[in-house]
Amino acid sequence: MLPGVIGLLQATDALKLILGIGSTMMGKLILYDALNTEFRELEIRRDPNCAVCGKNPEIKDFIDYDEFVATGAVCSVAHA
Repeated sequence: MLPGVIGLLQATDALKLILGIGSTMMGKLILYDALNTEFRELEIRRDPNCAVCGKNPEIKDFIDYDEFVATGAVCSVAHA
C-alpha cells in the first residue's frame, strides 16, 4: 500500500508539471507516516555551491555511463 500512495503522489506531480497546472512539489519534500496516516511537508533550499544546480554549475551534461564504467572509476572489481 505504501508504494501505491507514494507512486500516486509522484504521478500526480508529474502530470501537473507536464500540463503546467496546479502547484508542484518543486523545492519540497513530503514525509509520509503510513502508520498514523500523516503527511509533513518540508521546504528544501537549493545549495548555491552544488556542482549541478548551483550558481556556477560544473556538471552540465550527463556522463557516458559505459565509458565511466570502462575506466574503472566505479569500482576496482574486474568485470568479465
